[in-house]
Amino acid sequence: MTSRKNETVVKEYTEKLKSITGIVLTDYHGLNVQEMNELRRSLKKNQTEFLVIKNTCGKIAFDNIGIPDFKKYLFGPTGMVIIKMPDPVIPVKKIFEFCNEHQKLKIKAAYLFGEIFDENRIYKIQNLPSREVLLIQAVVSLKMLLIRLIYSLNSPVNKLVYLLNMLSNVKKDIGGK
Repeated sequence: MTSRKNETVVKEYTEKLKSITGIVLTDYHGLNVQEMNELRRSLKKNQTEFLVIKNTCGKIAFDNIGIPDFKKYLFGPTGMVIIKMPDPVIPVKKIFEFCNEHQKLKIKAAYLFGEIFDENRIYKIQNLPSREVLLIQAVVSLKMLLIRLIYSLNSPVNKLVYLLNMLSNVKKDIGGK
């Protein structure tokens, strides 16, 4: 490939990578065209794109967007999953589902939440709940804290009302005799 074509490819990669929420690098060796298209279709539904990339151009693009440490994962046949969805965990889980169905696809590394996840750490994300589930759990926890706060604030008032009712009953008993 001529250097002009490489420059164009680097610019294309750099532009695509500017507005991402995550990147997953995969080894697609052994996948056939039908399986690659199946992967592309399943990821497209989640604002995610799968590209077969040129490693040299990818290294320059990673330098351009400020993640030079991610270059070391560009070796061999590399597929790059570009995630643009606000919650990058959902597409990563889709990739894991595909990996489980098609043993040939391997995840090399990921760049999520501004951090690089190597092959060992990325598999921990597989068990994370989605962003929506985490938000629901946080809201439920806050609700329970508020209920406890209200109960705690009402408790002294309830005790005072109970005490005043007892005093009133005692005065009635004393006054009525």
